[in-house]
Amino acid sequence: FKSEVSMAKHFVANMLNRTTILRIPRLVNRLWFHNIFVHVPHHVDVRIPFHRLPAAAAAIAAKYPHTVRSARYSVRSYLRATRVCKLYDFDAGCWLPYKAAVLMRRVVPPAPAPTR
Repeated sequence: FKSEVSMAKHFVANMLNRTTILRIPRLVNRLWFHNIFVHVPHHVDVRIPFHRLPAAAAAIAAKYPHTVRSARYSVRSYLRATRVCKLYDFDAGCWLPYKAAVLMRRVVPPAPAPTR
């Protein structure tokens, strides 16, 4: 039992250390994103409903103030992410910029869905 408790604490600590809560304008969040950027509580317990994620995040931040990370997410941040981030091509074993992935999709059609 002790090892299970230890493993659970380690798991939660890893989730807290590796996830950042992105703050966006409240109206934008409510209309389009439904708290998806308030991800720490979701990693701690996936059963927390989306409308309770902000309260759960606040409770976790109060309990672990030096662990929970938070950052403002802006249009500039979004544009930078879409410029810098890439997609991994498992077939080729390499990272591709979004534009190359779009071109690849035009050249190589997606595999057909498996039949049952």
